[in-house]
Amino acid sequence: MSRLFIAVRFTPTDALLSARAELDDIGPPVRVVSAEQLHITLRFLGAVDPAIEPLLVDAMIQSVADTNAFDMPLHGVGAFPKPARPSVVWAGATDDQPLHGIVESLSNWLATLDITPDPKPWKNHVTLARVKSKPPVSLFDWFDRHRLTPFGVVRVSAIDLMASELHPTGAVHTLCHSVALPDATQAATQ
Repeated sequence: MSRLFIAVRFTPTDALLSARAELDDIGPPVRVVSAEQLHITLRFLGAVDPAIEPLLVDAMIQSVADTNAFDMPLHGVGAFPKPARPSVVWAGATDDQPLHGIVESLSNWLATLDITPDPKPWKNHVTLARVKSKPPVSLFDWFDRHRLTPFGVVRVSAIDLMASELHPTGAVHTLCHSVALPDATQAATQ
């Protein structure tokens, strides 16, 4: 069985890559996510029987059918469970209604497949790093510097079904299937 999740992948902005590079300079115990794997998780599915992947793709198609591609600002940073005790360091994404609508629709469609809803409320964010033990003071300085930093705007043009393989050096994500959002500007010119 594959460990799957549904995400929005995007081209990282220079400002986001710069903040990520600063995190990388902090070093252990802070482990950054590779630039190629930055994404916004819409729903973690866990171990899924490959036989239902086509049904997942259908749910994804239905979830984005009424949402055109859109731009979403990224700004500020935070941590889970909280900045004072970080285990996940993230950049914030605007709580954008189109993305919330996709997440809600996706949850409804996944429920028809008997996939249990996530017990935690969804938080629109990009994971930048993981912290495995007591963080150095330099991480808290980084939080202070970037608490309100604008990281630019990213284009949300698809949602992706991703496989995640755990390795000692971190997770490796592989694209299984991509579902494009309709593009209103393209539709208007045709």
